[in-house]
Amino acid sequence: MIFQNALSQQLYDLTAAPLQLTLNADYQDLNTINTLQGEKIGSVFVFSGLRIAKMVIAEFITGPGMVASLVVIKPEYHYDVPRFGSDFSLMGDKLHLDMDFFPHRDLATAPDYYQQYYQPLSEHYLQAMQQFHLTPPQGLWLRNYISPLFFMTDAEPAKQLELEQQALSYMQQWLIIWANNIGPVDSSSLAQIQLRAQHFEQLSMQHNPVLGMFGKILGEELAHRVIKSLY
Repeated sequence: MIFQNALSQQLYDLTAAPLQLTLNADYQDLNTINTLQGEKIGSVFVFSGLRIAKMVIAEFITGPGMVASLVVIKPEYHYDVPRFGSDFSLMGDKLHLDMDFFPHRDLATAPDYYQQYYQPLSEHYLQAMQQFHLTPPQGLWLRNYISPLFFMTDAEPAKQLELEQQALSYMQQWLIIWANNIGPVDSSSLAQIQLRAQHFEQLSMQHNPVLGMFGKILGEELAHRVIKSLY
């Protein structure tokens, strides 16, 4: 697979073999996304894989001089693995990166989950805070679903390599978490994971910042299908 964005390509290359990625034919119609006027505006590739529900790599033109590249990994709920998400965007004369291991549990009531998955990355995160100016998410609803490792920053184009390295480091750590979770959770944990994921996906669709814009340029049906594919 060849992607336009260098980071999308690197994240795919890093995960393709261990996750045993294969293209999901159910989303083949999204591989090229055109506006109502027939102008190409982006692409969405959805992959199936080992112990994941799907991995999505999407690239969109979101405005004049603005290109967004998103990578999402949605684990199978039977495995106690956080959801990976990243958004790397060119926004005129600046770069934007946000990413996280979105937990499938309430970290306030699951200290073992925090210690196992997030505490090992605390030193790396503190170093990133010194290297970049990190900001919190604007959507207050989202703060209920992010982890302590939520990373979001805007940077000058000269910082592109450093931002790409941060994203690759996060993905490498996510792969370690995924590799160490080969056994299914019990039925009680599964129900909690499913409920939290359901709420997260519903709110993500409801508050998606580009759904309205996409509805106007793609049509409501295609716009909804494109955004829904990310979750």
